[in-house]
Amino acid sequence: MSFSKLQPHLCIHSPLQSWTTELRSAIADQDASFSSLLTDFLEGSGVPCPQLFEDAKIHFDPIVDLETINNDGFRSRIFCWVSSGSCDRQTDAPRITVSFLCFNDKTIPQHVFQVRFVADNDPSYGEN
Repeated sequence: MSFSKLQPHLCIHSPLQSWTTELRSAIADQDASFSSLLTDFLEGSGVPCPQLFEDAKIHFDPIVDLETINNDGFRSRIFCWVSSGSCDRQTDAPRITVSFLCFNDKTIPQHVFQVRFVADNDPSYGEN
């Protein structure tokens, strides 16, 4: 599934303005937003941090075909799969809503799908 096929099924809610201000300050990009980071990632291909991925890929279930990881659409397909249970979206399927939430890690409800933006050397990268 390419990002162009996934995009009409996404509804991305912006987080608090203070988070966006902090993000822009942290990465020195006044046009950055959490939505643009997510969509840029989903539109991309390949592994953003190959060395860290090598260490983390043993945690992936064999059902995930890592041989296709460099193919266009892999990221969007996996995101769709993780968030909806399906690798593809039918035209009449409900939209996937993405919200940026702030919880203390101990209080995150189990049904919340958590996305973290981390640096290449962050110990959370590839964490279960």
